[in-house]
Amino acid sequence: MGWLYKIIAAVLAVFSTFGINLAGGENYKTYVVNYGTGEKQVMDIFIPESAAKRDFNGVILNVHGGSWIEGTRKARPSEVRKLAGKGYIIASMDYTVHTASNGATAFTMVDEIQMAIEKIKEFSDENGLNITKLALTGYSAGAHLAMLYAYTRAEESPIELVFLSERVGPSDFHTDTWGSGAYSLASMLAGNEITDEMIADGSAEEIIKSVSPAMNINEDSVPTLAGYGGADVVVSKGNAEATRKALEKSGIDYTFIMYPNSGHMLSSNPNTAKEFEKAQDKYLLKYFGY
Repeated sequence: MGWLYKIIAAVLAVFSTFGINLAGGENYKTYVVNYGTGEKQVMDIFIPESAAKRDFNGVILNVHGGSWIEGTRKARPSEVRKLAGKGYIIASMDYTVHTASNGATAFTMVDEIQMAIEKIKEFSDENGLNITKLALTGYSAGAHLAMLYAYTRAEESPIELVFLSERVGPSDFHTDTWGSGAYSLASMLAGNEITDEMIADGSAEEIIKSVSPAMNINEDSVPTLAGYGGADVVVSKGNAEATRKALEKSGIDYTFIMYPNSGHMLSSNPNTAKEFEKAQDKYLLKYFGY
């Protein structure tokens, strides 16, 4: 029967290549696009059939997790493909993760988000897609980077950033929020070592703020959908609270959803996961218009 499994595998591979959506919904085509010359500067762009029929399109740009040191755009493929099946153009990007040798910082990674958006705009123009609106999504470290871009650089986006959807994003690198190791992480992400002297004299605050998304939320920030795990020991509940408080104080349109029994993978509350998906669909309808 081995020959039968090989045939089935080959058929599935063809379906995947040509974007035939076996789970239902629209079919779509997948394009592998380099947004720079670096090894990791590549993304997949999924174009559903309905995109060519609309006068304009929005695009969702997804940023993967991996503690800023690993990960791939191929993570969570079912979520990405499901959005394409719903009729949305979605791009999922790789980026240069931190290593001891390359010293990549959060700013390096956020710069690459900017590069990816610029390439999406170019791709849109070349293919007559008229992409005029952008949503950023991310999970864990990817959520942190999406938040950092959204709250500090949205005005630089060549495509209007209309909302952010993030889950379990680190948002504040103070020790009373994050816990032990906060300053080491902030030092790595900023590429600027925080010393005891800097903490004592207050000069560390500028560095911490530069990589802490919650500290950059204000009344002009983009609408935000945020989800966190009540039992998360990777990204502490302090981050959830810092995000919620900053969003509430800002007065912007936001939705905050807590997965009460879930850890970092948000896997213990299936009904809450459905609630988050429905909330994201509402944001897409409200801010993309379809």
